[in-house]
Amino acid sequence: MSRFSERHGYVQARTALQVEAADEGLRNNLWNVIALHYLPDAYYWVEDNGDVKSFLQLLHHSFLRRPIDEIKDDLPQERQKLKNIIRTCKWFHLYDLIEFAAQPEAARHLPRSTRDQLIADINGVLEVNGAGYRLIDGIVTPITDKAELDAIDDALAVPDGYAVAREHIRTALELYSDRASPDYRNAIKEAISAVEAVARDHSSKTKTGAAIKDLGQVYDLHPALAGALNQLYGYTSDGDGIRHAMKTGIGVDPALAKFMIVVCSAFVSYAVEKISAK
Repeated sequence: MSRFSERHGYVQARTALQVEAADEGLRNNLWNVIALHYLPDAYYWVEDNGDVKSFLQLLHHSFLRRPIDEIKDDLPQERQKLKNIIRTCKWFHLYDLIEFAAQPEAARHLPRSTRDQLIADINGVLEVNGAGYRLIDGIVTPITDKAELDAIDDALAVPDGYAVAREHIRTALELYSDRASPDYRNAIKEAISAVEAVARDHSSKTKTGAAIKDLGQVYDLHPALAGALNQLYGYTSDGDGIRHAMKTGIGVDPALAKFMIVVCSAFVSYAVEKISAK
């Protein structure tokens, strides 16, 4: 069940999508990946494994910038030290650490796996936790920019006269960012429903496609924009489009869901602004 702050809009898109933030679940998952790849608990003493020792030395020298003679031979102590750093550091230092761990120099000391597997596991954790970043070629890269976040936040702030559309966007965001069980198919459905709500409430047309076209003419939306949105809506309604994908479970992924939420949010806030100015 979503929290009160999420259901009633007190958590903004930037927080829900974990941009410039890292919650406890994300930190714990990243710790698990680092620990499993670099510090396996099969060993008790650092000296028992040359790769573990080399990684800890590199970590202290190149990342923590601490004397390497402070490394304890007791591996559980070293594990706990790094765990505490991951759980308490600022969000941007957490991503510094992730980049460090994924660099070839560090990955040479992976005792049981490969760099490609490490990066895949890190990206899997970032995706599951709704983080706005991914490791691309060893570099932490934003996948959500400020303009996208602003588009969603603007749609969440439309006046009460557009409460139905606003609630559809809010629900779409909640479904997308649910850490335990993200629902991308229904997130897309809710985002589309926000467009439908604005179009039908301000047009005499009963069919959404016609209502979007009518909205563009009545409220002087740019023809290219109205046409593009109509085509996008047509795609979602087509037998081979998104709604077909929602029925079959094929082709519905986080990237597609985020795209639809951003596009539909942008349309809602733009249309509201044009309608209010008429």
